[in-house]
Amino acid sequence: MKAKKDIRLNKTGKLLQILYPGEFSSFLAYLKIAAIETADDSEELTRVWGKQVLTVGFWISLAQETIKLLRDNENSTPQYTPLLIDRLFKSDQYLFTLYYLVRYIQQPICSETFAFAVRLFFNTKQFSED
Repeated sequence: MKAKKDIRLNKTGKLLQILYPGEFSSFLAYLKIAAIETADDSEELTRVWGKQVLTVGFWISLAQETIKLLRDNENSTPQYTPLLIDRLFKSDQYLFTLYYLVRYIQQPICSETFAFAVRLFFNTKQFSED
């Protein structure tokens, strides 16, 4: 088994999908809703964004790309394609995906085992409110 630091982000995303297919599917539904709300509320988001490391326009573009990726994959097999996971956990897109993954594991609908796996695989403990 490879050391955690040697596993690439997209492989970690695929591993989550393999180990927790139902929960991962629920996360993707959550991610799609969050992306749609972000894109739809772009004017309000622009108004309240303030000083952030990322620009509001960049964040909205990540949301729009997430919507496109998830919609393009809607008609695929029940198991999400490896290509979708590659794209969600790749380069800049990873910022949006991880942000909402951390928010998802804080929701009451998320199982404790899935939340633990996310914290372990992505070292997200520092971002959570626990």
